Amino acid sequence: MNSVNDVRSSSSTTSRTDAESTALATFRRYNDAFRALDARAVSTFFHEPALLFSPRGDFALPHAADVERTYAGVMKEAKARGYMRTAFDALQACSFGTQSATVEGHGAWIGTNGEVLMRFECSYVLRRVGDVWKIALAMVRAA
Repeated sequence: MNSVNDVRSSSSTTSRTDAESTALATFRRYNDAFRALDARAVSTFFHEPALLFSPRGDFALPHAADVERTYAGVMKEAKARGYMRTAFDALQACSFGTQSATVEGHGAWIGTNGEVLMRFECSYVLRRVGDVWKIALAMVRAA
C-alpha cells in the first residue's frame, strides 16, 4: 500500500461531476465526525434505512438511533486501541446520474503514536435526498 494520507489531501486530478464532488465532500464531513468519535454526528450522514457491512458484522440500520448505537461500539473499540484519525491513500467518487454516487478507497486507522492500527478497503453508496447526500450502504473490509 502506498503512503497513507489524510482524507483532505486525497483529491483526484481528473474532473469530477457536481454529484461526485458533493458526495465526496459529504464523505469527508462524515470522516471528520468519525475522527471526533461522535456517533451521534456520524448518524446524521446516514440515510434511513441504511446497511453496514463491516469486519464487526453486518447491520441493518433502519433509523439514526441504530446507526448511533452501532457506531458507538465501533468508536469504543477505536478509542481503546488508541485511535487518533482515519487516513486514506486515495478516494474515488463515481456518480450514477444526479441522485446516487459511490465513494471508494483504501484507508487506515492511525493511532496516537502515529502507527497504523488497521488497514481497510471501503465502498460507500450515497443517495441524494433533496439537497443532502446520505450514506445508504457502507461496506468496509479489513485489508
